[in-house]
Amino acid sequence: MKTQQYDWSAILKNADFIKLQRKKSTFLFSLWILGALPYFFLTIGAGYFPELFRFKVLGRMNIGYLFCISQFFMTIAIGIYYTYRTGKDFDPLTKSLLDGIRKGEA
Repeated sequence: MKTQQYDWSAILKNADFIKLQRKKSTFLFSLWILGALPYFFLTIGAGYFPELFRFKVLGRMNIGYLFCISQFFMTIAIGIYYTYRTGKDFDPLTKSLLDGIRKGEA
């Protein structure tokens, strides 16, 4: 079976590819910041404001535990939002790019 050869330098210059890469990079960097900030706030808060993290909310549950648990929910929310945006924005752009490559436009 013969594999098809692509002109990768032409693909890199393709307007659809550039648009897709720019949108994905911006989106993923934003999600990275959104996910990393709570992690850093947790470590900084626990190190510099331990009295705040010892504050009891419900029984033995304190602010520190709630903050840690909230990170699980944040991760799930980020995953759901990523899936939604991928299907809405990135998949159509990728399909357009692949269609153009298959037609020999790239």
